[in-house]
Amino acid sequence: VLTLVGLSAIRDRNRERLYSMLLLASLPGWPLVLRAGWTEPLSLALMAAAFYAWRRPTGSGIALGLGLASKQFFLVTAPVALLHRDDGWLRRLLLAIAAIGVTIGTALVIDFEAFWSAAVEFPTTTLPRSDSSNFVCLLSSLGIDWAPTTLVSLAVGLVVAFVFGRRSRTRSSFMFAVALTLAASFLVSSQAFANYWFLVTGLCVVSLAR
Repeated sequence: VLTLVGLSAIRDRNRERLYSMLLLASLPGWPLVLRAGWTEPLSLALMAAAFYAWRRPTGSGIALGLGLASKQFFLVTAPVALLHRDDGWLRRLLLAIAAIGVTIGTALVIDFEAFWSAAVEFPTTTLPRSDSSNFVCLLSSLGIDWAPTTLVSLAVGLVVAFVFGRRSRTRSSFMFAVALTLAASFLVSSQAFANYWFLVTGLCVVSLAR
């Protein structure tokens, strides 16, 4: 992802894009993220693949579907995918939905209980973590205990996704809308750690590429 964005910035002589790529590359914690939170880098790679294959609805649709199916919190970005409009949007959307269905359906068939426990029960029943990098942690440090339910995070994310999804007309605006949606949702979720914010930052950087 970083290499593709960097080469794009150098080719177009875009300093802002190059500086953004260098900022992401120099952020501390990459070894920890790759070792303990490797699923977010995988999600970012799939979303970047969709971005670079965007003009080919078939390839971008499959990559996008796999990316959105890779983490349960991508659920809040559904309005962005549904409202985005550009050339090939319908074929891309249908293939993304098919890829999501096959991915999740396979997991359900293999072990329904394990999938439900990991993807639904765990994130919705986990108590707020005071060591999260969001408003929950900030308020906790001020002596204010706030325990937002999953519905709060979901509602905030869906509102942001709807607002920016309606304005999405390019692959860059799509990725940026997804990043903003996740960021808004994470800010009021029960947990939001470094790997979450690396994904948000990575999507922002990808949206700057050409």
